[in-house]
Amino acid sequence: MSTDLKGITGEQDLALPEEEKLRVMTEIYRELFHQDVTDWSQAAVNVLEDLGINDEESYHSRLEIPLAFLRTCSVMLKYAFTEQNRQELQVLTEDTQFGADLSGAIYDDADAVVKIVEDIITHQTYYHAVLMHRKESKTHLINEDGDTKPFTPEEIKRGELIEAQQTGAWRDNIRKQRELLSDVYWGRAELPELPEGYTHSQGILPMWEAGYAVV
Repeated sequence: MSTDLKGITGEQDLALPEEEKLRVMTEIYRELFHQDVTDWSQAAVNVLEDLGINDEESYHSRLEIPLAFLRTCSVMLKYAFTEQNRQELQVLTEDTQFGADLSGAIYDDADAVVKIVEDIITHQTYYHAVLMHRKESKTHLINEDGDTKPFTPEEIKRGELIEAQQTGAWRDNIRKQRELLSDVYWGRAELPELPEGYTHSQGILPMWEAGYAVV
């Protein structure tokens, strides 16, 4: 925001001329709306997580979920400001010109966002096809017409090597985590610090200590 509202005391506010008080109120109104957007952004993150945006099996994001929200929200904004701009134009005067210009600018931006989102979705459909061809048939999708080209033997070998390295790194990480939990269980180490936002934890009985196989 353009004005530092935190630096204004109650005494200073009372001493301000009426015109300056209204300027301060403009910044307060903007700040309140901006804070609402910030708060709802966090709520939106929680909703997306509840819907499963993070695929725990593939360790990739399910992009169809945020893209669906982008499409819906962009279209809703466009139609909302179609009506808002229509109402502004119906009561247009010299004094309401600024509001009309703003509503018109927001409509133009929302319309542009709708088109951009549709472009992103189109590109993502092709990119999804690229990834699926690589995964399912070991081929490259090389154009929008659906033409493909098979992996070379060198590419197949390199892919197998990368996959083996990734699997090995995952196994090493699991072993390190289990080693830490075992040390905590047997009193050889302290519990690690809690992640931000957590206030308590529960001691763990490592199942592999009871004879379960370690990966």
